[in-house]
Amino acid sequence: MGSRKKKAFTMAELLMALSVASIVGLAVVGVASALDNAYDRGEGKSEAVQTCRAVLSRAGALLRKSQLVIHAGSNRILLWESDVNKDGQIQIGEMAILTHDIASQKLTAQRFQVPEGSEAHHSGVLPLQSLRDQAEGVYSSFATSPAVEKQLWGERVDALSISVSPTDPFSEQVNLQVTARAGETNVELTTSIYIRSSEAKYVSTVEDEYVLAIPPRGKLVPQQ
Repeated sequence: MGSRKKKAFTMAELLMALSVASIVGLAVVGVASALDNAYDRGEGKSEAVQTCRAVLSRAGALLRKSQLVIHAGSNRILLWESDVNKDGQIQIGEMAILTHDIASQKLTAQRFQVPEGSEAHHSGVLPLQSLRDQAEGVYSSFATSPAVEKQLWGERVDALSISVSPTDPFSEQVNLQVTARAGETNVELTTSIYIRSSEAKYVSTVEDEYVLAIPPRGKLVPQQ
């Protein structure tokens, strides 16, 4: 049998093969990169959703058990959280603030730490109208006082939007919208929370001032 002469690749064919291999390689890398970016976006969005849900869950638990919305701002709210002394009057150690700091993107719950049984815990009744008139000073005191416990409830929170119905201090419903960023996308979750223990029915207006007048415990009769 005669020997068969093997045909060698020409330079043009070799260059063509290399070009095709390069194109295929780049396409594979591009697809892998796109999949990786999509995964990162999905991961980031999932984290943002979890952040929003955690904030709304914690805020909801606080608001539902609170006694009164003393003052509501666009991104912060001052609450009479609980009537510890059962005397129907607002004390410094019974208040809480939920606030969002735009610069740090942190959302915190703040409370004055007053030891139960101490003199401070049973004195210093705070009139509702005075608290509302001096709301800015109250927010500032909570932000700067070393006696305030600050609980971090959310990081990388772009915005917190608060609205109430009816207007404070008669509010029985608080609407919250939390925004967290996931890359180039904003994730927004909203909820409406009803204050189950609201004492707003005992708030009245006397000579253009808000007055909280709760009857003795056990004889709760709303004001007419």
